[in-house]
Amino acid sequence: MEWPIVLVLCMVSMTAASKNGFDSKTIPNQILDCPSLDDRCKCQRGASQNLVFTCNVFEGEKVPLLSSNSSRHLNKFDLGARSKVKVIQNYAFRNISTTILSLNDLRALRIEQHAFSGMGDDVRYLHLDNNQFRSIPDNLFSELDSLIHLSLSNNKLYSLPPHFLRGLRNLRYLDLFGNQLSSIPHGMFSQAQSLRSLTLHNNRLASIPSDAFSGLSELKEITLNDNYITQISATIFNENPKLERVNLDNNKVSLPSNLFGANPALTHLSLRGIGLTHLNDGFLSTTNMLTQLDISNNNIYQFTATTFQNLPSLKVLYANNNSL
Repeated sequence: MEWPIVLVLCMVSMTAASKNGFDSKTIPNQILDCPSLDDRCKCQRGASQNLVFTCNVFEGEKVPLLSSNSSRHLNKFDLGARSKVKVIQNYAFRNISTTILSLNDLRALRIEQHAFSGMGDDVRYLHLDNNQFRSIPDNLFSELDSLIHLSLSNNKLYSLPPHFLRGLRNLRYLDLFGNQLSSIPHGMFSQAQSLRSLTLHNNRLASIPSDAFSGLSELKEITLNDNYITQISATIFNENPKLERVNLDNNKVSLPSNLFGANPALTHLSLRGIGLTHLNDGFLSTTNMLTQLDISNNNIYQFTATTFQNLPSLKVLYANNNSL
């Protein structure tokens, strides 16, 4: 049985209307200057000047050989979600020039060491969500030094190699939520010092190294909710002065009294369901910018007159389902 793959590639020079979405209508039998594919693929141009590649790939095969003989740069390359590709092999995208590479929902089991070798440095967004990767090779993305957003969410990753972020000096957004990660290598994230958003929720993290987020001076958002964290270092956020949003929901974690002492920019903090019985008076003494605090679904039995006195910017407080 054959399964269709739809590859949608938008030219940088597309009209403003086509930038807001992909047009599924195509003009049949039109000869185009397209990247060359194997003979199972055909290329048509959509009514909004989008290039649409349609391939029929047998279940269990690798990515079709994609090698561009065109000098045109593509805005987006989307390998369709209906594929049954099992392996993303070495040099799968050799000479393909694109800003966005989307490989979501392929159900791929394995990705090889040099899968992205030969692509050049113009890829800004790489999406590998909703596959079945249990591991990824070290240095897999080292040639993609212009990458801004890397997403590996909703896979089955149980560990991360220590240098998988090497070379990603421009990376700003990293999504790792919905995996099976149980640990984080020491200093791994410091290889991506431009990181602004890091999502690690819905994993199996039981502990986090005290230097896990060291060197991330631009970090603004981190999600650690829905893990198994029981302890967290008092200095873990000390090198993140621009941190604005933290989510620790649904971890039975004991919080040090000065956990956010180095985070004066903090505006949103969520501590739902972590087993809190009280808030120490000095716990949020340095977070004068905090506007939203969620401490619902805990065991808090009282607030004192000084509990919130150092929160002049607080506008939203969620405290339902406690023992007040």
